[in-house]
Amino acid sequence: MRDREGVERFWVLTAAALNVFVLYAPQPLLPFFGSLYGVNEPTAGLIMTATMLPLAIAPLSYGYLLGYVQVLGLLRLSLLLLAILTALTGFVQTFPQLLIVRFLQGMIIPASLTAVMAFLAQSGKPGASLQRAMSLYVAATISGGFLGRLLAGASSAVIHWQTFFYLLAVILAFCCYMIQPRQTARSAVGKSAPLDRSLAALAAVRPCLPVYLAIFLLFFVFCGALNFLPFRTMELTGSRSGLLVGVMYCGYITGIATSMGAGKIINLAGSEARVMIGGYLLFVAALLGMLIPHTILLFLLLFPFCGAMFLVHCVATAVVNSRAEGNRGMASALYVSSYYCGGVLGSYFPGFIFNGLGWGTMVAALAAFALLGVAFLAVFFRTTPKK
Repeated sequence: MRDREGVERFWVLTAAALNVFVLYAPQPLLPFFGSLYGVNEPTAGLIMTATMLPLAIAPLSYGYLLGYVQVLGLLRLSLLLLAILTALTGFVQTFPQLLIVRFLQGMIIPASLTAVMAFLAQSGKPGASLQRAMSLYVAATISGGFLGRLLAGASSAVIHWQTFFYLLAVILAFCCYMIQPRQTARSAVGKSAPLDRSLAALAAVRPCLPVYLAIFLLFFVFCGALNFLPFRTMELTGSRSGLLVGVMYCGYITGIATSMGAGKIINLAGSEARVMIGGYLLFVAALLGMLIPHTILLFLLLFPFCGAMFLVHCVATAVVNSRAEGNRGMASALYVSSYYCGGVLGSYFPGFIFNGLGWGTMVAALAAFALLGVAFLAVFFRTTPKK
C-alpha cells in the first residue's frame, strides 16, 4: 500500500512539474516569437500573460469544484486537455491564435495545480509533514519551470520549435495515463461544499491575506524580472539565441535546493517569520544587483534571486495551509490565485517601463514593490499567532 502511495505521489508531482513546464516553455523564445510575428517586447510578453491571466482567476472556482469531484480525476482530465492544447500550439499560424491557445492552457493549468496542492495537503499533517509535502510540490514546480525554459531554449538550436511542443504533448498524455485514482481517494474538502460552507472557508483563511498580498508581489517582481530577461540578455550580448537565454535560467537549480531544505532552514533560523522575511530581503538584494550591466554577474545573481524566491514561496504554502484548518482546498485555491495574479501583471506591465525607460528603471521599480511585500509579511507575523 505504501509503495502504491509513493508511486501515486510521484506521478502527481510529475504532473505539477509538467504543468509549469508548459507554462514557462515559451519564455526563452519570446525574442524569437516577437521577430516571427513582428511584435515589440510588451506585446511578445503577452504570450506569458495570456496563460497567467486565467491562472489568477480560475483557482477559486476550482477550489469550490474540488468539494464535489475526486481530486485525481480532475487532475487526469486537466492533463488530457492540456496535452491537446499543447499539440495545437504547433499548428497556430498567427499571433492571436497563439494567444488563444495559451489562454486556454491557462484555464486548464490551475485545475492541475490546485488539485495537486489539495492532494498533498490532505495527505500531510500540520507541522513538519505538511512542510515536506509543500516542499515537494514547490520543488516539482521549480523543476518544471527550469526544464521548460532550458529545454525549450536548447531545442530551438537543434529541432524545430513546433516539434518540441508535439513531444511535450505526448509526455503530458503519458502522465495522464499513469495517474490512476484509487476508488477510496477523497475529494479535497469533503462530499459537498454549499455556499455557506464556502463563505465560512473564505472567512477562515482571511487572516492570511497579508501573506497572499506578499506572494502576489513576490511573483509580480519575479515575473517582471525574468520575463524581460531574454531582452536584457539580448541587449548585453547582441544575441537572440534561445539556448543562451535558456542557460541563464540555471539559477532555478538553487530554488530546488532551498525548497527541499526549507524545514531545516526554518529549524536553523528559529521561525518561519525569520526565513520568509530574510529570504524576501535577499531576493531584493539580488534584484538590485542586476542593475550592474554585466552578463556573467546577471547569470550569477539569478542563483540567490531564484533560491530566495522559492524559499519564501515554499514556506508560504505551508504557512497558509497550516492556518486553514479544514479549509485547505480554499487556502490552496486562494494561494494559487494570488501567486499567478502577480504573475499576470508582472509578465506584462513592467515591459512598458523596460521599453520606455530601460532595464535599470524597471529593476528599481520592481525592488520598491518587493519591499512592500516584506512589509506585508512583517504585519502578518506580528498580528497572526502560529497554530
